[in-house]
Amino acid sequence: MIPETTECDKSIRRSLFCIFDGHGGDQCSIYCHANFHKVLAANVKVGSDPKAAILETWDIVEAGFRAQSDKRFERIQKNFKPKKEGDQPKYPCDGSTGSCAFLVGNKFYIAACGDSTIGVIKKDKQLTEFTADHSTVNPSEVERCIAGGAR
Repeated sequence: MIPETTECDKSIRRSLFCIFDGHGGDQCSIYCHANFHKVLAANVKVGSDPKAAILETWDIVEAGFRAQSDKRFERIQKNFKPKKEGDQPKYPCDGSTGSCAFLVGNKFYIAACGDSTIGVIKKDKQLTEFTADHSTVNPSEVERCIAGGAR
C-alpha cells in the first residue's frame, strides 16, 4: 500500500498488526480499522522513520475520528427534540483502545493506547509485555485525557 513515490527500500518486508477494541460503542474502532493502515502507508516517513510515522498516524486518525464525531453531534443537535424541559443532546460517547505492531525487516515498532497490552510469548512460554495499560482508573491518565481534549 506504500505509494511508489515514497522513498523507502521496497525490498524490506513490512507488516502491520493492529487490534482496535471499541469502548462506549464500535464507531471509533471501526474508523481506526478502516483508516489506520491507509494513513500509515501514505505517511512520507514510513520508509525512513517508522516510529515518527506511527506517532503521526495515531494523531491523524484520532483527529479524523474526532471530526467525524463532531459532525455526528451536529446532526444529533439539529434533530434533537427534548422530552422534557432542560434536556440536552449528548455528545457521542465512543472510543477505542488500540494496539499496533509495525514489523519493518526484523524490527517491531509498537504503539498502544488504552487497556490493550502488546506482549510476546517466547519458546520458553515466558510472557514479555511491551506496553503499559492506560486506564481511566488511574487519575494521571484521566488528567492526560482531559488535557488532550477528551470529553
